[in-house]
Amino acid sequence: MSLQLDILAALKVLARSALPAADVDIIAPEDDLPAADRLSPDGRIVIEYGDPGEPEIDLCPPTYNYEHQIPIGFAASKAIGGDSAVRAVASMIDSFSAAIAADRTLGGLVDYLDAAAPAIDDMFTPGATPAREAQVVLTAIYATTRPL
Repeated sequence: MSLQLDILAALKVLARSALPAADVDIIAPEDDLPAADRLSPDGRIVIEYGDPGEPEIDLCPPTYNYEHQIPIGFAASKAIGGDSAVRAVASMIDSFSAAIAADRTLGGLVDYLDAAAPAIDDMFTPGATPAREAQVVLTAIYATTRPL
């Protein structure tokens, strides 16, 4: 498995440990996002592959330094445990943020993991329960001697 896929798998484990009742999926670029009408009552986290970008290259020995942007979506229906969807999404993000703060290296896979502030939006699907969604972009900073 490549380092990029290992990082995504570690983020999935991190998300599952932070929010064990939520559905957690990794979505490949060619896959469609899950439908809003199939939102779990305990929320959903969608980890996208993101973009590792062009690396900075150290030449001796050849080392590829990446700042991989990884979008993560958090979604909650109108109520989780009696909270509004806004509070439910905020609570999900808070739990995930605490898990990141506890292990900013993903067990040594990355040099540092950081997150940008979330962008929160409504999800509207005709006939579905109203929901909220937030997108957080993580930046995984890492180096590898193998560019693939």
